[in-house]
Amino acid sequence: MVTLGDVLVFGMHLLHGALDNVSTCNQVRLSCDGRYQIASTKLDPRYFGSDPTSTTGASYDKLLSA
Repeated sequence: MVTLGDVLVFGMHLLHGALDNVSTCNQVRLSCDGRYQIASTKLDPRYFGSDPTSTTGASYDKLLSA
């Protein structure tokens, strides 16, 4: 069970998700997505450039307006 103050760290192959952030006492769930890449590897165009599409194929503008 995850409790207040816990930190979860897992690999990129783990399917994961969360329920809606609904709180009866005005608490906020904060999440952070940290990634790293070996400097000598080619950049993935889905995440870099003037109009990155992400893994869904939708632009960030479309994702933010959903």
